[in-house]
Amino acid sequence: MKKFVRVIILLAIFGGVLIYFPLVEAGLGSPKLSVYVDVSPSTTLQWGDSATLTVTVKETGGEDWANDVTVSVLVPQGSKISITPSKSEPRDIDKGASASFTFTVRVPEYEEPGTKKLTIIVEYGDTGWLDMGETRYTIIKYVYLTVKKPPAKLIVRTTPSQAKVYINGVYKGLTPLTITLEEGTYDLKIEKEGYETIQEVVTLYPGKTTTISRELKSLPLVSKIKTGASGVVSEGDNNFLMILGVGLIMILVLVVGISKIKKPKEGKDDSSKTIATKAKQLFPSELLKKYEPLEFIGEGGFAKVFKVKRKSDGKIVAVKIPRIDEKISKVFLREVGTWLHLDHPNIVKLYEADILPVPHLEMEYVEGVNLNGKTIRSLEEYPKPVDEELALRFVKGVTQAVKYAHSQNVLHRDIKPLNVLLKHNFTPKLTDWGLSKIGVTTSSKTATGYTPLYATPEQLLPSQYGHTDHRTDLYQIGAVLYELLTGQPPYEGHSQAELIGKITDPNYLPKRPSEFNPELYIFDKFFKKALAKRKEDRFQSADELLQALKELEKVVRKRKELKKTVAELKKDLNRSKLELKKSRSAEEAKLKTLEILDLYQKLAMLYCELNSQSELLELLGSLKYYVKSEELKKDVEAAREYLKYYINEDIPIGNEFAQRLNELISHIKMEVKEENA
Repeated sequence: MKKFVRVIILLAIFGGVLIYFPLVEAGLGSPKLSVYVDVSPSTTLQWGDSATLTVTVKETGGEDWANDVTVSVLVPQGSKISITPSKSEPRDIDKGASASFTFTVRVPEYEEPGTKKLTIIVEYGDTGWLDMGETRYTIIKYVYLTVKKPPAKLIVRTTPSQAKVYINGVYKGLTPLTITLEEGTYDLKIEKEGYETIQEVVTLYPGKTTTISRELKSLPLVSKIKTGASGVVSEGDNNFLMILGVGLIMILVLVVGISKIKKPKEGKDDSSKTIATKAKQLFPSELLKKYEPLEFIGEGGFAKVFKVKRKSDGKIVAVKIPRIDEKISKVFLREVGTWLHLDHPNIVKLYEADILPVPHLEMEYVEGVNLNGKTIRSLEEYPKPVDEELALRFVKGVTQAVKYAHSQNVLHRDIKPLNVLLKHNFTPKLTDWGLSKIGVTTSSKTATGYTPLYATPEQLLPSQYGHTDHRTDLYQIGAVLYELLTGQPPYEGHSQAELIGKITDPNYLPKRPSEFNPELYIFDKFFKKALAKRKEDRFQSADELLQALKELEKVVRKRKELKKTVAELKKDLNRSKLELKKSRSAEEAKLKTLEILDLYQKLAMLYCELNSQSELLELLGSLKYYVKSEELKKDVEAAREYLKYYINEDIPIGNEFAQRLNELISHIKMEVKEENA
């Protein structure tokens, strides 16, 4: 027995020795990993740039191997930076060995500039003693990227070439010229001796190339004549001719005026005389030689507007007399200069702008629409809320105007109902281009010129939302449509400070249109994008906005057709109910009841599609009188309770509810069919 025990002990010792050496070879400890991160070629990236992110994982403990090592790279919430792949394939790393995991980082256009923290997650397994079981461990590292907007490129070409180019008053070189600049709005001046100087405002967008090609106009011959030069008209002769010409014009005006006094037009309306008299009283006397005032159209915080007749050719035009001081008048012509080049059916045509003898703008006269005997000149005066189809028509016209202006590198920055004038055929025309930058302070404007009620977050708080660009105009178009549909602007406040606070607060959102009218739920999703606080979350181009408006137009037209169908079905329903009362037999009553239920079913589905919740609730209230079984009555009542909840919570009717309601009415019809069968 003792000999047997000794043998067992020896075998145990021998076996333990045999086991010990393989365990030492495999490693009884846990792996220790070190993680190194590298970004090449740089951690500073611009829109459209790519970089290679390499994560090197090394086993440095030397006691065991790491099992199924994976690396994941996460971007910050809200960032659109892409990582490919987002997670690596699992790999084993032996003792003292290392492995590299490679990822491609790409920065898309319109990524918000700033520092971006990428999170590197390294996960690995330790198989434990005898490689039995596994424990997973995690190592987290961070890498920081700096995202910048790419510079903009401006190409200036002129005919003839070799013209001097100035940006914000700083000389840049001779045409043809290519300049790299940061995004923003710049004052561009092109001048060449013997040619008219060109001054305009150019808006540059990050990563985009803007090309300005201009044909220079020669100065009039008289301006090239040197005073006192032999064989040419002298300055004294010029002055004499000018005085003589002015004298002749004054005599002609006097004669015409006397002839008008002697031969007054017969039957002229007294009210017209009163209107003309008031216009003459308010119209600047300095401009009476050029225009005949016909009507004083109106006055805002910024300017007076008159309907006038141009004396040179008798054309009816509008003249706006802005109230600007001497300092502002210096930039007045420069800012409205771009308006002179705009030519589009939905843009009020500017014929002339001058600061002499007084600052004034001569523009296309827009007559307005006649609505119930009243002349409506702009969307501000138009009664609201506006029919959905007409509202979309107005805003589509404005968007088409903005699309054209943006193609000419011109921004508006102050789109509001007052600046959308209406022709007699309801064509909208956008006016007051460039005036937002003049910086007039009035009761309706901030010191920077735009109207706070329709201002964008970036106009009010550029430090948080960046500078204005083409998406500023798109936001304001959305704000105009919002007011047309709901009757109220997106934001209101008891004070300007409160209003600005609401517009710039990222957590304060305007009411959904469906909260004003449940049928406007089709616009809820549109305005979430159109009125987004961040420019990057809005429509990115006028084309994209136009496409969305066209899709809404299709939906609105379809809804109009559905409403016509609803009206016809309601007529049929009323007729069937009358016929049911006149039924002479049970079978006839049964058939009429089925006919009524069939009409109810069609109406219910249409109400669901139209989101006509009140009408549907009324329908369900009537439907229950055609139900016999208690179970189906409970189902109808449950449907009514669901609908009440939707109404209270401003939730649109969904497809699932519509489908279940359709099935419920089918069961009711089946119950009637089986009755007395």
